[in-house]
Amino acid sequence: MGTSSGSLFLYEPPSWNLQRVVVVSDAGLPVSSVAVSPSGKFVVAACAGGPVVAVNVHFGRSVLGHTLHAGADVTALVWSETGAFFVSGDSAGRVVRSVIGGGLSLGNQSLVWFTSPSRSP
Repeated sequence: MGTSSGSLFLYEPPSWNLQRVVVVSDAGLPVSSVAVSPSGKFVVAACAGGPVVAVNVHFGRSVLGHTLHAGADVTALVWSETGAFFVSGDSAGRVVRSVIGGGLSLGNQSLVWFTSPSRSP
């Protein structure tokens, strides 16, 4: 689970013993959203203000990170059914699709998939 200090605590079921602590935000931004991949191999976490990080649970290392939500709070994190990618959405209307490639960091990429049009009052 995430913390207000920018770290992610990874527990292993069924004993729920703490396996490792992963720093998601070097700036200490609070973790606001967390989603586990369908395989359980990856955890993606979003911090207040926009940074998003995907972590390989086994190695406890970041395999993908982006700041495409900078300046907005991430309000949704959803994995695809296969776990090949995840989608993140923010309070500014941006939707980002992030792909986790094979291995630890090969072929990873993130791109803005959609941005809602600005609304006039």
